[in-house]
Amino acid sequence: MSDTQDEEFGPGRDELLALTPDIYLAGGYLDAAGIPRPELRTAWAMAASTQLADDGVAVQELAFTYEALRSLLPQSEGAASVRAQTTMDDALAVVARLIGQDNNEGLVVWLEDCVAAVRRTEDLDALLAHVLAVLRLYSVTAAFGGDDPSQDGEPDAPSPSGSPS
Repeated sequence: MSDTQDEEFGPGRDELLALTPDIYLAGGYLDAAGIPRPELRTAWAMAASTQLADDGVAVQELAFTYEALRSLLPQSEGAASVRAQTTMDDALAVVARLIGQDNNEGLVVWLEDCVAAVRRTEDLDALLAHVLAVLRLYSVTAAFGGDDPSQDGEPDAPSPSGSPS
């Protein structure tokens, strides 16, 4: 067993941070049968969520970005890779205007890596499913008191005096 992995809980933080889209999407979004890889909603979503937390991405910015991607993608035209790139650029611009600041650089890099793996039309739905899975995992994790879904502890419980321990 490695220093960063617990057999009961899966990969550790260091392994999740190292598992970037350029690695996990090297084989594409779809398996040999043309079905989206299940890891897009599980292990790879956990890795992405951990990386976004490490980069300080706000849950709201990720949510706005997903909604912008989902809304703008049907309006795009051209080859799948062009549609993904154009939609990403437009979505990031919309979100930057919405939040009144530049996009989080960690979110931009992660999304650029995900978009770079789009090769065919079927990848577009898989891309959106992956971003949604990451958003859901990241949102739940943040709601339970942590921005890092790789941490296996529970949020700090209040001490008897009522202040956090």
